[in-house]
Amino acid sequence: MTTVTIRPTRSDDDGSWDRYVESHPAGSPYHSRAWLKAIESSLGHVPEHLIAESERDIVGILPLERVHPPRGAPRLISVPAANHC
Repeated sequence: MTTVTIRPTRSDDDGSWDRYVESHPAGSPYHSRAWLKAIESSLGHVPEHLIAESERDIVGILPLERVHPPRGAPRLISVPAANHC
């Protein structure tokens, strides 16, 4: 039985994150770390990205950003500022 572990991203995950996105058939530039970092720095979103691993290999990613709308409670959204996903 294979175990899958879900964990928050770390600063040293950028390369493996991007390799996973590039190799995945549904990956897009909007999933890249460069895009997510640009959104975070320009819009002030807080990253809450998750990685699924099995035997130290990435088997899934979930890009999440915590946003603080002008009205209402903060919320998590995936792939902000992209109309592709």
